[in-house]
Amino acid sequence: MTLLSRPTWPTRPTAPAAPPCLDGLRDYQCDGVAWLRSRLDRGLSSALWDEMGLGKTAQSLRALPLRARCLVVCPASVRGQWIAETRRWRPDLRPAPHEGRPPMEGEVLVMSYDALPDLDPRSPALFVGEDWSQVVAIFDEAHRASNADAARTRKVRRLVGQCRAAWALTGTPLRGTAGELWGLLVTFGLSREAFPGGRDEYDRMCSTTYEEVYVRRLGRSISKPRHGEIGPEVEERLRAVALRRLSKDHLDLPPVEWIDVPCEAPRDLRDYLDSVTPQWNRYDPDELPPFELYSAATAALARSRCAAAVDLARDVARDRQVLVFSAHLDPIHAVSKALRVPAITGAESDRERQATVARFMGGKQRVLPATIQVGGEGLNLQAAGAGILVDQTFVPAETEQAVRRFARYGQKLDRVFVYRMVTDHPLDQRICRIHDQKRRLAAQIVDGGR
Repeated sequence: MTLLSRPTWPTRPTAPAAPPCLDGLRDYQCDGVAWLRSRLDRGLSSALWDEMGLGKTAQSLRALPLRARCLVVCPASVRGQWIAETRRWRPDLRPAPHEGRPPMEGEVLVMSYDALPDLDPRSPALFVGEDWSQVVAIFDEAHRASNADAARTRKVRRLVGQCRAAWALTGTPLRGTAGELWGLLVTFGLSREAFPGGRDEYDRMCSTTYEEVYVRRLGRSISKPRHGEIGPEVEERLRAVALRRLSKDHLDLPPVEWIDVPCEAPRDLRDYLDSVTPQWNRYDPDELPPFELYSAATAALARSRCAAAVDLARDVARDRQVLVFSAHLDPIHAVSKALRVPAITGAESDRERQATVARFMGGKQRVLPATIQVGGEGLNLQAAGAGILVDQTFVPAETEQAVRRFARYGQKLDRVFVYRMVTDHPLDQRICRIHDQKRRLAAQIVDGGR
């Protein structure tokens, strides 16, 4: 069964107060627009979880009413893109950077998650002293607000409570556990509609179990939910509040071929990995260890592969344009310096990032190094015919999202390649095995295994 892959509403529902036309949209996008509008007319928030490349930005902008008041909250790396897309899809609305006030009638203001103001403990609202009750808030890459304990999530939740409705856009709603998916529903005000019985009902449907885990930062043990499963009953409830379509059902996408590239482990790296292996062995062999352990090990692996990444990028770039991804900066800086090309890391300005993407998409730059976290969100890089993964992030879904930057609609090649650098050490082989398991699990749960 496929999570959220089948809408439960009639084909092409109609809704009042529609913008003048839907020219330029595909049939499934028109259905998405109509669904968002119909829920907005009832004062309901919504989740648009279409897979990457299906046009969530276009659908959400076209679904806005005439003379809408809209705030877009997105990663800093795509603020300029949202302004450009607003001009393209809704020329009747005025896009502008957010300046600390509610949008006026006919205005779309754009801000980053990092720019959300600090919480005021004296007020239940995020923006104090202003009327946001007529504002539609669009949250791009909404999975960034799924961790209930994070300050960013608390800010988003308060903003959602101030607005007329919130639209949560993400191509990766399930990034790890069923608990994170619940956090996404709570943040955007969708949990009560989908699961009136609350978290207990959701956990019961997911067959969630709990375990006691000691948290050093808190100095005590906490009850942590284990994965659970997204079964048919949960899927049916989610369809009431969320819409998800898959790229393979609507677009002609090139197949992705994964190739593992063996890397030699220097003596000091092997000694280090041997020394931390006992700590890793304290944890479930089918799960990644705590972030601190994982990050330290992958940072050491990434540093050891800098020279090999440069050589591999040179070699692959002879035949096709290539993206070089890493969760760490050392390989990105090494490739950027050796090949004399700009990189995307989040340190550059929006204008510099857009210029770099334009050069790459125009064929003037054969290699584009980028961090997975920044380059993997919101950018269209289908000029690339290959990607190199120097290492992988703690969240496997982020790696998959980075691959989808170029293995997407508009790709002119009949096949694309992902070169994953792998060191001959049991610890790195364990990382790759767990990531592969997570990728297959996500396909089974979110995409019905198709």
